[in-house]
Amino acid sequence: DCNRVDYRILVDAERESDSQRTDFFRDEEAVFHSSKSTSSMHDPWKRNTIASMITIVLAMVAYVSMHSFGNRVSLLGSLVGIPIALIYPPLMHNVLAKDASPTTRWMNIAVTALGFMVMGAASCTTILSWNKGAE
Repeated sequence: DCNRVDYRILVDAERESDSQRTDFFRDEEAVFHSSKSTSSMHDPWKRNTIASMITIVLAMVAYVSMHSFGNRVSLLGSLVGIPIALIYPPLMHNVLAKDASPTTRWMNIAVTALGFMVMGAASCTTILSWNKGAE
């Protein structure tokens, strides 16, 4: 008799949960459709105007900074490329390979330290030679 009562409670809870879930999705759908129809970005002219203005501004920035493009690429390479190649992989290996030997862990730390030194040296070299036009 006790099991029957528990079963009824579970069935009632499941029905109530389904009802609440349905109400939630119905409410979310109503909010989505109402905000979509009243959104200011729904107007294609406004959206196209904003996209055009962003493109024009980016073109002007590119034209003005064209003489230092090589410096920007070099700085980006030292601040993004070196960590991707030398810093993140050994750190991830140390986190993921819990059973790695202590020698492997120390080698990963050494490669990470080397990566930080190379990143610092490359960034400093780029910044110090910025006015020389390192195209």
